[in-house]
Amino acid sequence: MPSVAQVQAGITRITIMNEMEAEVKEENVREDSGTHTVSVSTAYITSVNQRGRSDKLEVKFEGFDIRSDLLPILQNIWSIHGNIVENSIIRNGDLIAKALESLANVILILKGNSVRSLNDCQIDYLSATLSDLSCIRFKVDWLVPCVEKTIELHKSKPLLYSLNKLGQTRSQAAERRLKLLGELDELDKLEKTLQEDMENVSRKLPFNGDVDLDQILGGGLP
Repeated sequence: MPSVAQVQAGITRITIMNEMEAEVKEENVREDSGTHTVSVSTAYITSVNQRGRSDKLEVKFEGFDIRSDLLPILQNIWSIHGNIVENSIIRNGDLIAKALESLANVILILKGNSVRSLNDCQIDYLSATLSDLSCIRFKVDWLVPCVEKTIELHKSKPLLYSLNKLGQTRSQAAERRLKLLGELDELDKLEKTLQEDMENVSRKLPFNGDVDLDQILGGGLP
């Protein structure tokens, strides 16, 4: 069952892509009419209308209004991979900001989950968001291997669970075998000690051979 936050994130992503699709169509119309203006990476337009933005505190990052809690993630991405939006086909600042927040959420999902804890809703979000970001030409090639591996691991969960269970059972069997071998070794030592004790006692008897202690002593008398 997806959480409220995951559902809201999914709704936001759908809204972003609908708006982006509309903007791309608008750009195509302007191109067809000969009025298309080529933009540069530093000239993104920041809209005054903050539709659907989070109530959380926002800060400026590369000219975009970004949720403050996501700022460290984006700063780290920029420091390693540079400007990942410079070739974006989207110029609207609000849409780019939303897309960047979606990217940051992807990082949060990847860093905040294990193979076991990841759920289907999160996998769908990872896959769809990466696809959307690639479509609008964000530079996310560095993220593709990690997301693809995560998806494959999630799909392989049933087999991984079975393999893990088999491994645990084998370990338990090996531990039991070692325990039994240890017990057998102790029994061998005990048997050897008892045999030596019997031989020592037998040597002290004035006669040879085994004696049946329940045998009637005068059984041979008339």
